[in-house]
Amino acid sequence: MKHSLTFVAALVVLAGGFAGAQTQEARSSQAQGPGLEQNWGPTVKGIRAGLSTDKTSYLVGEDVALYVVLENVSAADPIYGEPFRPQPAFDYNFFPSAKITVQDEDGPLLPTRAIAIGDLAMSGGPLSCPAPYPLGEPMRTEKSLRRVRLLPREPGTYKITVTWSPYAKDVPSCEPYLNLNGAAVTPPPKPSVYVSVTSNPVFIQIVGESSSPNELEYTAWRQSFSLADTSFGENTALLDKVTNLEWLRLNFTTFRSYGQVVKGLEPGGDFEGWRLATVDELRTFFAHFTGTADGHSENLAIERKLQRLLGGPLNEVSNPSTGWHRSDTSGWVGSPIGPDNNMVHYHMAYIGEDSGPMVTIDPDSAGSAAPGAAPGFIGTFLVRQR
Repeated sequence: MKHSLTFVAALVVLAGGFAGAQTQEARSSQAQGPGLEQNWGPTVKGIRAGLSTDKTSYLVGEDVALYVVLENVSAADPIYGEPFRPQPAFDYNFFPSAKITVQDEDGPLLPTRAIAIGDLAMSGGPLSCPAPYPLGEPMRTEKSLRRVRLLPREPGTYKITVTWSPYAKDVPSCEPYLNLNGAAVTPPPKPSVYVSVTSNPVFIQIVGESSSPNELEYTAWRQSFSLADTSFGENTALLDKVTNLEWLRLNFTTFRSYGQVVKGLEPGGDFEGWRLATVDELRTFFAHFTGTADGHSENLAIERKLQRLLGGPLNEVSNPSTGWHRSDTSGWVGSPIGPDNNMVHYHMAYIGEDSGPMVTIDPDSAGSAAPGAAPGFIGTFLVRQR
């Protein structure tokens, strides 16, 4: 019997900021190690998720152990930790049904780019149909924020939750999708999620010296902008209060080609209700955020805050031998031009810094890609009217 509780490399970090931990919600979350009462969230359609930690205060760089418990309390229908489809018998990272969210006042943290060997997706063996979660048997697993690459780098207050989205038995049997050799055949319809439940939050304090003690904080953005909730989680969009346009964080559209993003805008797609931003809208957005007439800036504090609020940095590269480092966030905007010489050309915004630092905020950059190619660490700007 296989229950897919391992959700390391494919974690999706969804959730947004909060106004601090000194609330009733924060005071009620207690550190709870293994064997202690779990911090259960609400039971919805017969399932619930719990999350606890050993303590509530940690030093900068100290790992944070997480104790996750998922329980089928009384679901009326069979539920599965992965889609009701053929899966490899030894599958450690396939279609995870749970995700960990770590957030501060600026919204969700993204996983760092350093991937440990144990975090890489691994699977093998013959394909088989998944087994359902049994009733009344809590499934427990232990993770750590370092292991899932979400360990905060700076002092502050952080809110942690786990969201569980098990799958329903949405086809009569997964057997028709296996041939005599045990290999998958015609891809079935998109799997159906039974329901999503979230644990009660755990608040932790990270204390100690900041890695950037002299860094300036840019707060003027709050005069014209606020964080907004979306179907991707709390505070996963940036609302321009002047234009009433919400801008989805770019990390949700990375590794998707232009065609895939456009497909996702259709009814039933991941981005239903959103649309492609125009170049003029992008320039206005950048101008409002930077306070400059054309949206360009070389201000370090503004650059770091804009990257952070757009879900970045999306890309980080370095040369240990020289100490050089770059962190950047890029996004395509508008409709592409081409193909020309087997390449499609895009208007692009670039936000980044090289060690020095050399800072660039440019809403008028450009990029190219082969037709249909996924762009890698580049997102696509999507907006919707508030």
